[in-house]
Amino acid sequence: MKRDAAVAMEKARDAFEDAQVLLVRNRYSGAVSRAYYAMYHSASAMLSLEGLSVEKHAAVKAKFGEVFVKPGLVDSKFGRYLNLALKLREDADYISEGAVLITPEIAKTQVERAGQFLVMAEGFTKNRD
Repeated sequence: MKRDAAVAMEKARDAFEDAQVLLVRNRYSGAVSRAYYAMYHSASAMLSLEGLSVEKHAAVKAKFGEVFVKPGLVDSKFGRYLNLALKLREDADYISEGAVLITPEIAKTQVERAGQFLVMAEGFTKNRD
């Protein structure tokens, strides 16, 4: 499980760096999508250290809330961040009725939140070693 967590954290760091680059280049939908993946991979790493292998996006979101948010192991804002990030990633990546237009402000906020999520997950994974 530790190897899986390490790989997931590396993917999270890469996705966050990609999100930052895309934001600077005014590629807002791409930045939002990569910010989500930074959170998704971070959450997956944390779940892996708990012995849980979850792959589907909705399942990672649900398990993260169940395992970490509800018992108070992480601040509840991270559950909200992950939930909104999934919704915005879908809006950024797909054309659907009612989708939110990704603005520079939304992209900036999502990249900042992804950074906070990554820091939280890195602290959690280091404390579990």
